Amino acid sequence: MKKYAILLLISLLLMVSLVQVNASDKITVSSKTFTEQLLLGNMTVMILEDRGYTVEDKVGLGPTSMLRPAIKEGSIDLFWQYTGTTLTLVMKENKLTNSKEAYRQVKDWDQKNNDIIWLEYAPANNTYCLIARQNWAEQNNINTISDLANFVKNNPGKVKMATDANFYERPDGLKTLQKRYDFKFGESNLVFLETGLTYNALKNGNVDVAMGFGTDGRIEAFDLTVLKDDKNMFPVYNPAPIVRKDILEQYPGIKEPLEELAGYLDTKTLQKLNKRVDVDGESVKDVAKDFLQKKGLLD
Repeated sequence: MKKYAILLLISLLLMVSLVQVNASDKITVSSKTFTEQLLLGNMTVMILEDRGYTVEDKVGLGPTSMLRPAIKEGSIDLFWQYTGTTLTLVMKENKLTNSKEAYRQVKDWDQKNNDIIWLEYAPANNTYCLIARQNWAEQNNINTISDLANFVKNNPGKVKMATDANFYERPDGLKTLQKRYDFKFGESNLVFLETGLTYNALKNGNVDVAMGFGTDGRIEAFDLTVLKDDKNMFPVYNPAPIVRKDILEQYPGIKEPLEELAGYLDTKTLQKLNKRVDVDGESVKDVAKDFLQKKGLLD
């Protein structure tokens, strides 16, 4: 009996040891490389460190093509992802324009197939959009993408559009947009630029229309207008923190503050935060910290 008790004790100690070996002593936070993602990543690091968690900062690691494999293999534990990105590029599913349904699909799929948990999504929608200078749109009575399509058809060769190569090729990009709205820019009327430079081209009058992102701060700062997507072409891109299941089970306390943060992030709020970095020249860390302090998310 005594021998059995000793063996049982040894087995229990080994089990505890294994749990300790497998448990992570830190939470590795990452993000993509553009301004909004750097803001979200830095806010996450600050919130978790403020609550006493040990955080490894890998903010700004790279695009979805790097982050998805990294979170699945465990080299990162948490980053903010967009519902539309996962649906379109990862799941290869039909694009959705309803935020709740898009979130439900990606949440269920990732939990079932990848042990990745989606926390509550933010109301902001960083979807693709078409933008124009406000005065040009008003002069030509263009408020919607349908208005633009009719204008292009009635004025062939006169409208220049700025785009990056990714938007031109991707399944929720320019080619699909032109099919949905039944019009086409001439190839000579397309100006290909690096992502982010389309706003300056529009502001400087080098083009008439450009691709953009719904939460970009330069839209308001440069007096640009977003053309209404009246045929619901673009999918929703609500950001949400996604985290490895084992990490969330080990640190369940991270859920509440991150979901509280998400609740503050509507489209206008992210536009203003992005503007402070991209237009006003403030540092990402300063903007992130100031916002969290004002919302009472840092002690």
